[in-house]
Amino acid sequence: MNFIVKCVIFVGLYAVIQAVTLHANLREIIQHREEKPENAEMLKKLKAEIALKRKYSEPYGGEPGKAYFKYFNEMILAPALGEYLIKLQQQKIGNEEQVKLFENLINELGKIRQDMANVTGGEDMALLNNFGLRVRETYIRYESIKDFPAWNTYLHNKLEKLAGKKDGEKIGCYELIDKLVKINGGENFRVEKISDTVAYMGPQEGNTSLGYLQINCHRTSDATQLQLFLAPASNALFKEVAKKFFAVLNAGKVKPEILLEKMASFFLSYSHVAIFMRGQASIGEALLRGLAYAQGYSLSYSKEWTGPSYPSADMHALSTFNESQFIKDFMQNVKLSILSKT
Repeated sequence: MNFIVKCVIFVGLYAVIQAVTLHANLREIIQHREEKPENAEMLKKLKAEIALKRKYSEPYGGEPGKAYFKYFNEMILAPALGEYLIKLQQQKIGNEEQVKLFENLINELGKIRQDMANVTGGEDMALLNNFGLRVRETYIRYESIKDFPAWNTYLHNKLEKLAGKKDGEKIGCYELIDKLVKINGGENFRVEKISDTVAYMGPQEGNTSLGYLQINCHRTSDATQLQLFLAPASNALFKEVAKKFFAVLNAGKVKPEILLEKMASFFLSYSHVAIFMRGQASIGEALLRGLAYAQGYSLSYSKEWTGPSYPSADMHALSTFNESQFIKDFMQNVKLSILSKT
């Protein structure tokens, strides 16, 4: 075995050992926060309420389940992830190691998301087990937008506005497709008509890092049924997401608007690459909060980017096919506030 091969093996083993150690630290930080008296008491209370709701078959633990999910994400996971990322900032990490460490972090967050799903429960165990489960590289994640009322309404209105609908005017689905194809989107998006009833709306040619909308028309209705397909999580795309993640983490002392711009670029790429079967949106938002914490900020959203009455940040990302437009929207709807010293 020559010297170069030995060096490559050593670097690979070091990266693995480093990743295992750091991720063990993440679990330890989470456990420490869970054991704080105020957190332990609240988590115990919410779990007891969830157990009662599950007895009566309320999906995902009903309102207590939502409260647990919110509390754990904001009071446990975000600060714990922030503390972990501060440790990561202190490491000297090469480009290849960055990809490996990011993948290990993603896998760990997937397990944590699965643990959360097991606490809240659900009606369908097969679907429940998909939370935090990594997808195969050739898998194309599929979302039926009609299952999310706020997102469905938002996209209907967005498409009709793009098509030039006037107040009080009614645009049929076939006409909507024709109008969108006619105007196209210049630098922002392109629309390709597949048939009278189907069109694809997505990024410009050559941009394979973003997903696309499939617009389907019902033959018996003027309504549109929107379906969303996402780009598969190829190695090349995943590396790009990891690169953008570390660009935020290692941004240093920069103005909040510059940090937000880097966070927006990362989040758009992350949202459009299929990584998890379910739970990708909440894991992505946990990463955003953790990154903000590591830079000394807390993160909050405008009302228009807060579900369930409005589309979430992830849904807005999936509805945008132009990075500069998404960065602009992100900076208008995401706020960074300096963390309290207490």
